[in-house]
Amino acid sequence: MKYAILKWATLFGGVAIITASFFIWGNREAVNIFYLNLLVSLFAYTILHLSSFSQWIGKGKEEQKSVASLGMKLTFTILYTILVFTIILLGKIIPELTFKLQLIIQCVLLLFFLFGVMGIIAAGDRASKTQESIDIKNEGKNNIKAAINQLNAKIYEKADIDTEISTIIKRLTEDIRFLSPSSNSEAVKLEKDLIDEIKSVEIAFSNYELNKDRILNGLKKAEFLFQSRKNIYN
Repeated sequence: MKYAILKWATLFGGVAIITASFFIWGNREAVNIFYLNLLVSLFAYTILHLSSFSQWIGKGKEEQKSVASLGMKLTFTILYTILVFTIILLGKIIPELTFKLQLIIQCVLLLFFLFGVMGIIAAGDRASKTQESIDIKNEGKNNIKAAINQLNAKIYEKADIDTEISTIIKRLTEDIRFLSPSSNSEAVKLEKDLIDEIKSVEIAFSNYELNKDRILNGLKKAEFLFQSRKNIYN
């Protein structure tokens, strides 16, 4: 709430200061140039202000994903603002910069700004989609890693674990880093079967002595599924 109040207070405060400054010191210009400079100044300040606050207080999931895009938009907005005020200052010292010429230049700068922002937004969307695709591919691998970690936690609760069982679990724990992320339908099915088998083994650990053979067979099946999944690279 306080950020919203600060955002709008500084926006309207800045607009008021710029407008007052123009009417106090800028009324010696031709009326058309005066209002052109006032409008582009207010527009430049508004977009710069909003871009700055988006960069500063964006904390949501989507904002975090596009923080690089926000930075590029802010940089581009600063460049546009500098160019706008440069033209305004040059118009005051160069008589040849008539109203029509200044209007054309300001329109070109506005188009330059809009096309630039559109390009940045499009690039940000592509980057976001690429990251989403990577996250989807990594989801299965991360779930397998979590299941194996839970299984390891069960081992620590047991004092006497057969060497063959602990060796298989150790291999699975170490080999998970060699698993290539994939969204392939076959890979997804293998990942699901592997996780189900690991969870089944984890449950069987609740009565280790009674389920020792079931645990060993389950781990062998899990290792087979893991090797099958490891052979899928895309």
